[in-house]
Amino acid sequence: MLKVNNLKFINEECPEQVKVLFNKLKVDMPFESVISSLAHQILSKNAFKFEGEQYYYFYETTIIEVREYILEKLKQNSKFVVNLFGEWTKDFLDYQAEKSKPFSKDLIVTFSDGSEWSIKLIDLIALVEDLQVDRDTEEIIIDTKHPYLENEDALIEWASKKLDWNLLSEMAEEIKRPQPEPDYLKEWKDASKKIVAWDDKVNMFDIISLTSMHESDDEDDS
Repeated sequence: MLKVNNLKFINEECPEQVKVLFNKLKVDMPFESVISSLAHQILSKNAFKFEGEQYYYFYETTIIEVREYILEKLKQNSKFVVNLFGEWTKDFLDYQAEKSKPFSKDLIVTFSDGSEWSIKLIDLIALVEDLQVDRDTEEIIIDTKHPYLENEDALIEWASKKLDWNLLSEMAEEIKRPQPEPDYLKEWKDASKKIVAWDDKVNMFDIISLTSMHESDDEDDS
């Protein structure tokens, strides 16, 4: 299972209470109760996208991300008031979209015949973690501050040296194909490569959905 990790507040102490706007009144409520309430608002709108174990991960991730969002707001403004039943979700999703920018890119590979193939950057980072990090479980956790997300040239160089087209072709999407086809297996290492940002904004829920689809495809093929 692939997980995106950005727990920058994991060791930060949470307040016991937080100000909440409720029926035009500002009241103090337990911090964790507020986080739970906000998280369930997100869950109720997105839960239909996930099943089984993916839903549990979605639940865990939502709690973590909402907690981080509120802590970030309090860090920016110690007098921040949570509008419990207001339009906070748009601001939250905008916050998520900004966080997700490092993953919202594709590697575009061009072969000698002019054909172009697109590989999601998050899939490449997952391969880095899978091949270079020893772990006791199949779970792959990707930090949003991963060095290769901050140095795309280094990621391209690593992929060219360490990966082959037989592996990558399974996750690549062909976006341009002239004829006749070259020998992609031979050309992969020296093929032209570049990383491009996605046109549309995404948030953590979109990323989880993408990785969920990959896992479903793998299970169908097995």
